[in-house]
Amino acid sequence: MEKDDRSIDLLIENSVALQHVLTDVASSLNQLTKEIRQLVDLFKEAGKTIGEEKASHAIGEEDKRVVVEKLDTLMDQNRTIARGLVLLESSMKEKDRVKDYHF
Repeated sequence: MEKDDRSIDLLIENSVALQHVLTDVASSLNQLTKEIRQLVDLFKEAGKTIGEEKASHAIGEEDKRVVVEKLDTLMDQNRTIARGLVLLESSMKEKDRVKDYHF
């Protein structure tokens, strides 16, 4: 009987420790998502600045096209990363909810 009680105690301790780790991961993912959003905003602002500079300087059409394509690519990559992080966070929260349900 003592062995069973000790096993149950260990399972509970491990579950609590895992929940703490999952909470830390979710928190880190939230922070990373915020920072990626800030990075996207930075790229948007850089794009605006480039557009304003174009108005004051003669930038060739080919240069403009290349810069816009690169900024679009970066924006798409950042959106993909952000979506992946949000999905990962949702998955972690769902796993946490399932674990709470079983205990």
